[in-house]
Amino acid sequence: MAFKTRFPLGGGNDQSVLLSQYMYPEAVGNVYFVSSVEGAATGPGASPANAYNSIDAAVGACTANNGDVILVLPGHVETISGAASLNLDVAGITVVGVGHGTLKPRLNFTGTAGTVAVGAANIKVKGLRFLCSIDSLVIGLDVNDNDFTVEDCDFEESATTTNALVWVDVTGSGANECDNFVMKGCTCRNEASGATHFISIGAVHDNIQIRNCWVEGDFSTAAIGSGSILTNVLIADNYISNTNAGDWAVEFTAAATGLCVNNRFYADVAATTLDPGSMKCIGNRQVNAIDSADTPVPAPNTSADTTEAALWGANGITTWPSGAAPGNAVSIAEGLRFVSEAITDGAAFSQTVDPGGTARASVELVLADLAAMLAGSAGITTFPAAAAPANSVSLAEVVREIFDQQDKAVTNTTATLVNGTTLFTIAGGPIEILSLVARCATTNDGTASTLQWSADPTDGVAVTISAASASLASVAAGGMVTFQGTTLATAPLVSASGANIAQAVTNGVVVGAGIITSVVGVGSTTGTWQHHLRYRPLSRGVTVS
Repeated sequence: MAFKTRFPLGGGNDQSVLLSQYMYPEAVGNVYFVSSVEGAATGPGASPANAYNSIDAAVGACTANNGDVILVLPGHVETISGAASLNLDVAGITVVGVGHGTLKPRLNFTGTAGTVAVGAANIKVKGLRFLCSIDSLVIGLDVNDNDFTVEDCDFEESATTTNALVWVDVTGSGANECDNFVMKGCTCRNEASGATHFISIGAVHDNIQIRNCWVEGDFSTAAIGSGSILTNVLIADNYISNTNAGDWAVEFTAAATGLCVNNRFYADVAATTLDPGSMKCIGNRQVNAIDSADTPVPAPNTSADTTEAALWGANGITTWPSGAAPGNAVSIAEGLRFVSEAITDGAAFSQTVDPGGTARASVELVLADLAAMLAGSAGITTFPAAAAPANSVSLAEVVREIFDQQDKAVTNTTATLVNGTTLFTIAGGPIEILSLVARCATTNDGTASTLQWSADPTDGVAVTISAASASLASVAAGGMVTFQGTTLATAPLVSASGANIAQAVTNGVVVGAGIITSVVGVGSTTGTWQHHLRYRPLSRGVTVS
């Protein structure tokens, strides 16, 4: 393909040719200069001395797919007031801004409908400053064709009262109209409220790349976002901050694919910082509060929940491994199985060597490892419900089951003995009374009160479970009345000053769910008493209070 060129590269001594070769040495077509400081609408733009006064005019002089370059000189200002005020509609051109700081060529947006439109393929824009000087600019850079690159450009507000609702819109007329869009090395400061996106990708596209950019703004949806299915996306090495409460730094659909690599994000909520869809994420970090440490995003993939469930939660260990003496690469479950089988079988424990090289009996090593795992100060934060031993039942559930089936003791509040007082409440099923003791806390006077007990079940009628005791007159503190339980008519034994005979259990006394009350003869006691009950639950889940 033959390229037309006004200045063949490498030839001549014209100052403009030397400048263009220095600024953009890969240029192979025509080079046009733009300057609003000295240029004119008619150009012809062959050198800084006869530059065009607008980029738009220089675009009109370019030849499609000829490798033409437009050099925008320092201090240039171009007003963008209406739709497509600057229309990049010649394929294959490159627009390069020359200058730094306040001399960087500026596109000044002064109308809400003002846009820089990209209407042709294979265009690159580099080194320009996009400045919003109007409130609620709808779209700044409107990309409508494939293979557009924007590099080393700044997107800024001129004041705290101006902002762009969307700085860059990558939509086109439909799917795959803006494939291979690339933004790299750009900055955005759009901190006034009201914006929705820095970059909005509004259709299905492939190979979108956003690299090495710094974005700081208040975006009500996301700094970079798309509701369409994107494929082969690359979001890499960016610094993106969205100060809008609860909104995203980056938000894509679930079907988005590609790579999200080594980015740094800020949003005030971790759960709404990064939504990469189905992209592969490597080395991204987030921070969600000022002066706080950063954390990985997405959260690292860990097995903490699975481990927690296996050790004490409802899931248990699905399939227990065979027992193995503790050693390198031996799991805790194998060690536990080893201890269980050894205890059950009564097998002798052989000598083994621990990882430190010290010979110890296997049982010592196993128990030491178990102590390290189980004897921590935190314990189990929330104990699970009881469950009988079975596959997929955790150790904690079995421990709770064992505890629930054991003999238990309960003590009521110290008080004077009054007829009909509820001493204990039984819930969940019947119990067998193993011991029932009334202990005198403060000395009785000479009143000849007596004590016996009655069981009042939830289902059924109240019945006394002992006969009346001997007189409690002048029983001293420390004296005891002990339930005998030989029959329901056996009187309790009274010890006026101390030790007493415990219940002589033959068949035991069983009472159902309900209450145990006091039956006091001759008024009430003047001294105070406290009851102690030891019982055996006869159903799972029985409680006594």
